[in-house]
Amino acid sequence: MAFLLKNWKNILITILLVIVYFSFRTCKQNKSYNNALENKLDSTYLKASYYKDKSDRLVAQVNVQQLTINELKQVWENDSRKLKRQVGNLKNLVGYWNGSASKSDTVIIELTDTIYISNGSSFNKSFEWSNKNLYVKGMVGDKLLIDYQYQVDFELTSYYRRRFFKRTLVADIYFSDPKLIVRDFKGVVIKEDRRRVGLGFGVGYGFVFDSGLKTGFGGHFGLNIRL
Repeated sequence: MAFLLKNWKNILITILLVIVYFSFRTCKQNKSYNNALENKLDSTYLKASYYKDKSDRLVAQVNVQQLTINELKQVWENDSRKLKRQVGNLKNLVGYWNGSASKSDTVIIELTDTIYISNGSSFNKSFEWSNKNLYVKGMVGDKLLIDYQYQVDFELTSYYRRRFFKRTLVADIYFSDPKLIVRDFKGVVIKEDRRRVGLGFGVGYGFVFDSGLKTGFGGHFGLNIRL
């Protein structure tokens, strides 16, 4: 008791430091979660914007979220359950992207006279057309017969974009077919939780050194930090 009365100020300061630390940590975690929730609804994380790169290619760009596993479970609840079934343990997950693309175009194809009968259907016109990505051929009669093959190359590049003092993780999506447009897109990259720091204090009695380099037995207290 005498030790507590003698050192009550130091003990009180230690307790206050512990309270301040955990309050700061909780506020920081809440801020990170709220930012992740806001980004989920932010159009820059869902809809692509387009720009031309140095090779004059049309490239779609969207922002990508960086979440811890706990944030992923809270913010992307449905996706996290699906990803867990896919990868097993979510600690194995590195990144995830999901999106859709569509294409609309108009082409004019010349018809050529022909005579062809198949399965009771007659065809008197045929056609064939191709460009870099699409090959189409077929015949026209009382029915339309079409064979086609569509091929497209794509690239997905993720990197940090700097604008002034802000650094944002983005993903660039490029299709070799310029008519193929990204409709929607979302992506997440898993970031590691920052190493937690343990903070506490202890009180005891034993062999101690004091500030005057004197030794002896007595009470002591301290602030413990675990890295």
